[in-house]
Amino acid sequence: MAIYEADVNGTFEEVLTFLSTTIVNGSSTCSLEESTEFQVGDTKVAIHAYERYGWLGDNRVSLHLTVVSDMDATHVTVISTGGSQGMIFKFNTISEDNFLRTVVPAIQEIEK
Repeated sequence: MAIYEADVNGTFEEVLTFLSTTIVNGSSTCSLEESTEFQVGDTKVAIHAYERYGWLGDNRVSLHLTVVSDMDATHVTVISTGGSQGMIFKFNTISEDNFLRTVVPAIQEIEK
């Protein structure tokens, strides 16, 4: 499992659209599998689950994007999972790291 978190500049809608587009365009096999968006008071939350094929590991890899924003701040968390091999110990987590790396530069562009 690989994770990246950051406080970013931009509205909820801008950040979500920018990062979602970046993720889907980062791989020809990437697709948005499930998503939910909701609001609690002034806080907006989006949770998107993407999946793609990991060529190196010959398996599927997931990436979960969470965007949380209120009137003053927007926070992003991205977690990639799957793609590792081994029943007891995880090894060959390259696909997870590679999937995460498709979106980290985009987050760094808008990071505070």
